[in-house]
Amino acid sequence: MLTALALTTIAGLATILGSLIALSERAREPKALGAALAFAAGAMLTVSALELLPHSIGVLGAGTSTLYCVAGLVIVGVLDLASRAWERRAVTSAREAAQPSDSSSARALLRTGLITALALTAHNIPEGFATFSSALQDTAFALPLAGAIALHNIPEGVAVAAPILHATGSRTKAIAATALSGLSEPVGALALYGLLTATGHAANLEWANPLIAGVMIAISALELLPLAYTHSRLTRTLTWCGIGALVMTASLWALGG
Repeated sequence: MLTALALTTIAGLATILGSLIALSERAREPKALGAALAFAAGAMLTVSALELLPHSIGVLGAGTSTLYCVAGLVIVGVLDLASRAWERRAVTSAREAAQPSDSSSARALLRTGLITALALTAHNIPEGFATFSSALQDTAFALPLAGAIALHNIPEGVAVAAPILHATGSRTKAIAATALSGLSEPVGALALYGLLTATGHAANLEWANPLIAGVMIAISALELLPLAYTHSRLTRTLTWCGIGALVMTASLWALGG
């Protein structure tokens, strides 16, 4: 269990790398951010298609695997709708506060950063459980999954840290906010595992793999690729997505070999 918790914590705290990127103006250029988002999407889609779903179909069958995968898609879809609603509220507040004074604008930026952190914290919980439950079954099986989630968490760290940094001017606060968001992964994983243990559903976690695949596919389709496209050209987005897929394929082949 300690190994599973360590992998989950490392993947979650990759958000701190994102906060460090946010401290660099050059790294926050649209092209760089778009490339990072597309790369993470390619990695996540690949680990879902080549590792999680084939393993699940072999154990649970195609029908059951599909049901759990769809459940993962629905979970992320609901969380995505909620986070977009929070984001719209934050943007509205920022626009209303932008004119009166610089201090009110800074407060609006701070609210935006905090709301973003809360939204990401909410959807980090199933990601944390994904890494944790996979590592409990097989550490080697969980390594590419943890790597893909860690890659995905880096641009999330940028999204949390950037508005807080601009609002407060404090690098410490920006990094702390991203760290707390990342820590929701191991904390959420332990909470969900404790609940499953109490209800007697933790003995066999094979069902978690197709659920995880659904979560990762939805995150890539609803968040990463659309955001990457807004920051870069379509060809560049597809290129970096392909590079992410190739890197993850190579890592899966190396681990399998």
